[in-house]
Amino acid sequence: MYTSARHHLRVLLFAVMAVLPACEDPIPSDYTPDVVIQALLVVGEPVDGILIYLSQPMADSFDLRRAVIRDADAIVSGPDGDVRLQFIDDTLGGHYAASDTSIRIREGATYQLRVVTQGKTIIASTTTPKQIVVTNPIRPMIQYVGYRNETLPIADSLRVGWTSAGAGFEYFITMRCLDTLNYGTYLQPPTNDSNERVRPQENEFDRTTPFNTEATRFAFVQGPNVFSWGAFKWYGPHTFSVFAGDVNFINFVKQVTFGGRQINENLQSFTNAFGYFGSASRIEAPTFLLKEARP
Repeated sequence: MYTSARHHLRVLLFAVMAVLPACEDPIPSDYTPDVVIQALLVVGEPVDGILIYLSQPMADSFDLRRAVIRDADAIVSGPDGDVRLQFIDDTLGGHYAASDTSIRIREGATYQLRVVTQGKTIIASTTTPKQIVVTNPIRPMIQYVGYRNETLPIADSLRVGWTSAGAGFEYFITMRCLDTLNYGTYLQPPTNDSNERVRPQENEFDRTTPFNTEATRFAFVQGPNVFSWGAFKWYGPHTFSVFAGDVNFINFVKQVTFGGRQINENLQSFTNAFGYFGSASRIEAPTFLLKEARP
């Protein structure tokens, strides 16, 4: 199962794989690829969406299917025993998922990932957070008030709340637009209106970053009660998600989103591979941003 947030993180990982350096390589042809793993366990869900790849040299064009490792031996161990992972081909190159989908990830439990590939045995562990629960749900319909003088009013209707995952946890929030083309087809009665960006392109704060064309906007918060107009890049249908992540997950996402896609080896989950093995609990809900009233 692929959630919108997992899909977004997968795109980020591909960007990182294309630029991982091979230190002190004399010429590009001497590039030695590294194993890259993205593995997120979500409380209450089966093991799924685990990505195992080889990094790609900057001198070559990036090819997803060439990067995929399809024959890794991967096992997730936890309180319910060992869960063997199987490779599943898909349109983005392929991923690993549990062969037994009846086993769900528990809160407050420790899990170990063991991957044998490319002559390496790669091991990491994570302890899952408590399941977070919505205390103040996002509204199914939100009316945009308009962008004037580079400021927007604070709106109580935007406040979303959830229970704490525990001391020290940070929360990764995503707002993904599900349809950047159509708008009026979702209204009652339907219209022919097309979708558009909430603010002009020149006013988007991420317009100079690799995320300018992404349909997802994301942020980190340290408290379980937050929201702002800046969460929306487009009008129309969205999925709002909150991940309460462990330190492995949060460290990796911060590196690939705010660290200029540079990897700090000291913050990796593995000693002989790049990437992370982390866990999170999640809440998710649909919402729809209505365009501002216009004359």
